[in-house]
Amino acid sequence: MERSIQALTTFLDSQSFVYEILIVEDGSHDLSPETFSKGSKLQLIRFDKNRGKGAALREGFLKSKGDVVMFTDADLPYGTEPILPSIYSIHSQGFHAVIGDRRLALSTYPKKIEPIRKILSTLCSLFVHTFLVGGISDTQCGFKAFRGDLIRALTPLLRVERFAIDIEILYLLLKYQFTIKHLPVHQSTKTPSTVLIFRDSWIAIKDILSLKWRWMTGQYHSNQLLEISKTDQKELLRA
Repeated sequence: MERSIQALTTFLDSQSFVYEILIVEDGSHDLSPETFSKGSKLQLIRFDKNRGKGAALREGFLKSKGDVVMFTDADLPYGTEPILPSIYSIHSQGFHAVIGDRRLALSTYPKKIEPIRKILSTLCSLFVHTFLVGGISDTQCGFKAFRGDLIRALTPLLRVERFAIDIEILYLLLKYQFTIKHLPVHQSTKTPSTVLIFRDSWIAIKDILSLKWRWMTGQYHSNQLLEISKTDQKELLRA
């Protein structure tokens, strides 16, 4: 973690824009709060016990202030390379979100995967692609970026606590007709997965099945997101 923070701050300090780094410790307590000096661009958000990826992302999104908000895994598996293209895609090209896509031809990542994980991952991807987020083949890549006002408006709707949070976010982006750019990524590190494959796969299936029900029953309704979508579509037509 310390190495990732150093690499990230060194890269961002070399840029001309203002930034902040929010680090969410989901019950791990790996970092000492004393390392975060007053006025630092680093902010530590700590959960006393593990609450899941969904809870960690929601907390980070709501505490963010930037025009562009992005998240990645603690070991910086894709380095700092996707940061500038994502900012450009959102600020200059008008995309609402940018997602790393390991299945793009230009992407590279370690191909060694346990057979059972590969089978379950393939089945899950097929299910998600068919019923929820057609056109998105890699929902779980650990790098995503969003327009700040959009992700902060979307966050109160999010309900998933664990790994299917990525799918919930993408599902809502598509439902509200927001634009998503797919970005090639190059994975340089691969730490052991914390996913308990059978337990977490079953939880993810239940979470995924609940998404359509929430949409159909109006639980995902947001006047703020509708207004953002409508306004941006009008500006696109005028351009």
